Amino acid sequence: MKHLAFIICHLAFGAALLLTGCAMKTETSTSESTKFELEYFAFQEEAGGKWGLMNLDGEVAVEPTYKGAVTACLNDRFVVFHVNSELYTLYAIGEEPRKIGTYKDIGGFTGDLCPVVDRKNCIKYIDKEGNTAFELNEVEGVKVMRAFNFVCGRAMVLLEDGTWGYIDDNGETAIPFKYSDAWNFKEGLAVVYLDDPDEEGAEWAVIDTEGEVLFTKAFSDLDPAAHVYYDGLLGTKKNDGEKSQVVFLDRDGNTVLELQEGIITGYVFNGKFLFFNSESEKMGLMDTQGNVLLKDKYKKLNFNGKLLAGKASGNRYYLLDTQGEKLCRLPSGDVLFFEPQFKQYDKRLLVGTIEDGYVLVDDEGNEVMTDFEIHDYTDSFYWGVTFPKDDDVIEEIDDDEEYDEEEEPGSLWDMIMEAGEEDN
Repeated sequence: MKHLAFIICHLAFGAALLLTGCAMKTETSTSESTKFELEYFAFQEEAGGKWGLMNLDGEVAVEPTYKGAVTACLNDRFVVFHVNSELYTLYAIGEEPRKIGTYKDIGGFTGDLCPVVDRKNCIKYIDKEGNTAFELNEVEGVKVMRAFNFVCGRAMVLLEDGTWGYIDDNGETAIPFKYSDAWNFKEGLAVVYLDDPDEEGAEWAVIDTEGEVLFTKAFSDLDPAAHVYYDGLLGTKKNDGEKSQVVFLDRDGNTVLELQEGIITGYVFNGKFLFFNSESEKMGLMDTQGNVLLKDKYKKLNFNGKLLAGKASGNRYYLLDTQGEKLCRLPSGDVLFFEPQFKQYDKRLLVGTIEDGYVLVDDEGNEVMTDFEIHDYTDSFYWGVTFPKDDDVIEEIDDDEEYDEEEEPGSLWDMIMEAGEEDN
């Protein structure tokens, strides 16, 4: 399954920046949090087929008419990726999708503004109607190389000299460009690197949206493996020889929980998290007080904060409660939960079938009937733009352009993962 990598990433700290984009929801701004809900997920009707959008009740909002992969709908906007030209077209959702503009690169509307690279290789931020809010080609005379979406009123930016900082929604510097690395804000906090991690005595810090340092840590003691806060906790990893030990910190940098050696975990949802025991090579569920809710006896276990799906033996998944009681049997195949930004996210899941497609299932294990088979899907969307390497000015494109049938378009998640591998 193409999205199996997505589940694995929830247990691996390595892809934290990408997961920040797929699982972030601000806790500090009510208005921004409301805007930060995905409204529809994108689906592909058949292998090599066209893409459309539907809601979590299986109702189609946009018929599958797009040959290029489609992002999920965020803040009433979605993007189509054109395979031949490698361009992106922004659409407004409605009774009929309305084209807003075509760009070389584009982010997502996590707020009122979105970063794009336009036809003239200019990085700028646009509003939902495609109007330019401000250009961002340079900061204090230094060229901008990457620009990200707004979260908690701040957008992360990388300059050509290798420094990271944050801008406000007027394009002004909100937090100075002085960090060797940085991550998006979440829950009003962000992890930044004060030094190169390879340097002796190197430090990292957690800052608030004003740039105030809440605490610092030495890389030689703890590595900020998760890079983002979930439920007020930051997952870190002890650097103690060859040992691997996960440690959770609170907003002040105090240690809340230390897991035993060999226990690997990812992000906290509603005070609980999945863990993998490297000794038993099985998965379980734990709370933030260190209490084991489900013993590590599952070959695979998936969790979205409320619903659990587990596979103890064989190839069948079961819907479980947090005590491990089987609620119902699920269709055959791997289980994928929608991310928590979705409305009703805790009442829907996708189950992969033996035909390499997906079935939409409710919280009682019943299939939600749809008009289309779901061959592939994405609830992902782009989280930033990169300055282009060439100086070509793009021409107009035909939304109905044909693509090479031998070059079947992948899902947006595949593209994001590939981009992340290149960046790392």
